[in-house]
Amino acid sequence: MMILARFAAGVGWARPACYRRIYQRSDAGEHAGSTVEFAADHDHSGLTGAFFANYFLAYSAGKSTDPLWLGFPAWRWMFWMQIFPASVFFLTLLFIPESPRYLVARGRYEEAKAVLTRLFGAATAASKSMEIRGSLAATILRAERFDR
Repeated sequence: MMILARFAAGVGWARPACYRRIYQRSDAGEHAGSTVEFAADHDHSGLTGAFFANYFLAYSAGKSTDPLWLGFPAWRWMFWMQIFPASVFFLTLLFIPESPRYLVARGRYEEAKAVLTRLFGAATAASKSMEIRGSLAATILRAERFDR
């Protein structure tokens, strides 16, 4: 049963990770390769760090089922250690602006321009906004041709 649960969790994690890379590649424009590569490096370094942290905890206890601290087995500490990076991730999400592409697609041009101004400055914001509008128009034209 544990093997099936771990397999299901792996599939549940891998599918969104693959879809995320496809979305990043389609949305990043000229920086598509570096954006996807950065995300992959970030994922792999996080997984490697988790592996070494879990190895250290299991090694410190003797094995993963032996008590480590406060009488709890090491495997529980491995699970609970996820609270720290998850908390940091959650807190940083509070400071991420909305996607300018999403805002432009919804017709919220002033909000998109405000986000772009905050990210790139006023001089670049107008050209970036027009670039996004052009990209969306081209995407819509391609989709209409595809639907025929």
